[in-house]
Amino acid sequence: MLGRCSACRGRESMQQVAPGVHIDPDLGGCTVGAIETVHGVVLVDTPKQPSRALRWRSEVASLGSVEYLINTEHHIDHVFGNGFLPGTVVASRVTASLFWEDSVLGRNPLHDPAAYISTIEHGAEDLADDYKPRVPEIIFDGSMTLSFGELQIDLLALPGHVSAATAVYLRGERILFAGDNVFNGTMVWFHEADPYLWLETLDVFRSMEIETIIPGHGEPVGPEILDEMSRIVQGAMNGVSQAIDKGIPRDGIADALGYLGGWPIEKEHAPRADELHEVFAKRLYDQVVTHRASQA
Repeated sequence: MLGRCSACRGRESMQQVAPGVHIDPDLGGCTVGAIETVHGVVLVDTPKQPSRALRWRSEVASLGSVEYLINTEHHIDHVFGNGFLPGTVVASRVTASLFWEDSVLGRNPLHDPAAYISTIEHGAEDLADDYKPRVPEIIFDGSMTLSFGELQIDLLALPGHVSAATAVYLRGERILFAGDNVFNGTMVWFHEADPYLWLETLDVFRSMEIETIIPGHGEPVGPEILDEMSRIVQGAMNGVSQAIDKGIPRDGIADALGYLGGWPIEKEHAPRADELHEVFAKRLYDQVVTHRASQA
C-alpha cells in the first residue's frame, strides 16, 4: 500500500508562514501548502517525488484530516503527487481539461507513472504498483470561494505561465499562493506561456492586499517579487521582439537570445538546458508574432 517509505523518516521540512498556513518550499518540485480550517486541512498542490509526497502526507496529518486538495495547474510537478495524498481534488476547468494532455516537452507522465517514478526517484519504483492518478472532482470556471467559518479562500484562475493558473488567496491573512505565475530564485518556465497575459496577471496581483506571496517554486517572499517577475517576463519578450525586428527566423531565435529564465536553472533540469531554452524561445517567438498580427 502507498505510505511506507524509509526515505521519508527524519526529514520534516514543513514551515509555518502564518498561523494555520504551512508550506514546503523544497526545490526540485513545486512549493506546496497546507491551510488549516475549522473543517479540516486544505492542500495546495502536491510534491512530484513519491518520497516527498509521502513525507508531506505524514506532516499534514498532524494538522488534521485533509478535506480538499487544490491543483493550481496541470503540470506534472503540481499534480503527480495527487495519487499519494488525500482530499477531494479541486481545479479550474482549464486545468481539468489539460490534465491528461501531452506537451511540447513530451508525453504526459500520467500515462506511464512507473516509468516516470523510475526517472525522478531511484529506489521508489515499488511505489508505482499501487499508484493511481487522481483527477479533479470539483471544477470551477474563473473563480470560486471556499468558506470555513471566518476563513475565506478565494480561487482565481489567471493566465500567464499557462492558460489558467489558479491563485489561492487568503484575503484576511493577506497571503497569496501565486502558483507558477510567480517564481522566486529558480528558472522561470515559458514553454506554455502567454507573456502578455502574464504581465496583466502580475498587475492583478499588485491590486490585491498582499503581505506574503507563496511562489509556485521557491521560498515565500513579499510583493516586491512582482516587479522582478515583470522584469523577467518583459525582458524575455523584448529580446524576442528585437530579434524578430532584425529578421531572425523562428528556427534561429534560440541562438540569437541569451538566457531567458531570469534565475538559475534547477540542477535536475540542467542536462536539458539547451532544449528548454529553444522551447522557451520558440514559444515566445510565436506569441510575439501572433500578438503583432492581432494588432495590425
